[in-house]
Amino acid sequence: MKQNMNANASSKGRTTGTEHASSHPAERTKPTLKPWMHRIFEGAGVEIPPEGVERDRLAWQGVEMQRFLGFSRTMSAGTSLPDALEAYGRQLKERTPALEDWRIDRTREALRIFRRGSENWEILDGENGIEVKFRTKATRSEAPPVGNPA
Repeated sequence: MKQNMNANASSKGRTTGTEHASSHPAERTKPTLKPWMHRIFEGAGVEIPPEGVERDRLAWQGVEMQRFLGFSRTMSAGTSLPDALEAYGRQLKERTPALEDWRIDRTREALRIFRRGSENWEILDGENGIEVKFRTKATRSEAPPVGNPA
């Protein structure tokens, strides 16, 4: 399934559907794990718990993915995924004030998952500006065959 992130994520990385206070003082609300994020995690082989702290951690990683996609829309058409990731990493490291280590670590892990869970990355000149497109990797829900067929 192709993802046109111009339609699925805001350019400033804002989330919608926030409901509860976060346990981390620097973050005021808890984000929602959106369907496209869910598919990225599944494509990367990450198990998604139904609720709790681990699901919240994945939702925050999804926010970091969304921020990366917003940044990617500032890049020129034809930029490869590795080049976009490298530029985003540089931008994060050069921020003033500097980001906390936990935030850099969360972003790094989120982008590793994004890379594993996506394919066919493209940045294109679209009718309404730069478009970021990618496919989420398919997952197999069927169990592997057991034993040798006779």
